[in-house]
Amino acid sequence: MKSKILIDSLILGSALFSMFFGAGNMIFPPYLGLECSSQWFGGFLGYFTADIILAMIAIVAQIRTGGFEKLLDPLGKILKGFFLISIILCLGPIITIPRTAATTFELIPNAEIITKPVFYTIFFAVVILLTINKSGVVDAIGKFLTPLLIIGLLVIITMGIINPLGDISEFPKVSSPVASGIEAGYQSMDVLAATIFGVLILSGAKDKGHTSPSELKKVTIGASVFSGMALFAIYMGL
Repeated sequence: MKSKILIDSLILGSALFSMFFGAGNMIFPPYLGLECSSQWFGGFLGYFTADIILAMIAIVAQIRTGGFEKLLDPLGKILKGFFLISIILCLGPIITIPRTAATTFELIPNAEIITKPVFYTIFFAVVILLTINKSGVVDAIGKFLTPLLIIGLLVIITMGIINPLGDISEFPKVSSPVASGIEAGYQSMDVLAATIFGVLILSGAKDKGHTSPSELKKVTIGASVFSGMALFAIYMGL
């Protein structure tokens, strides 16, 4: 049972890593490093605190309360409904979905050989194929997509270290690197996303046979810790 909890925690944590690592997470850390220059580590700590640490706290809070519905009950019925609708819209058609597709297009070498409408049609068709099976989406992300994502990110980070685009400036371009990091971490929207992702991780743990409160707690917290450590390393590298 202990080995199953560990394996399932790694799979779910791997999936959680990919869920959190969206287009904004590819954009903000390198740009933040450019702005903070030699003081990049302070900006990174501000970013990681406002982004992943708060997001992990949100997931653990869901575990303790039994889901995001109960977590948001103190807001009242009307405000809770408005809050949830706002989260879904921001994570969906208003910000996250367009940003993800646009960033993917910009990262493709020689992207001009294909028109944006054609690319977006192909992109979202692949997304639908990967997510149409609700019960298998977490496994598909955790077992297959995350390893490919991490390999690609490590290649980018390694190339940036070996062959940098330029020298690091001695003086930051912002007055407070930490404050800029906190602002960038907030803009990633991962704290809001954690409200939804926590539900998926809890559901994934239950699908894997972990039904008792103690097992659910161990698996979800283990997944959160693994995801947080992986994101810490990748964000710092970027």
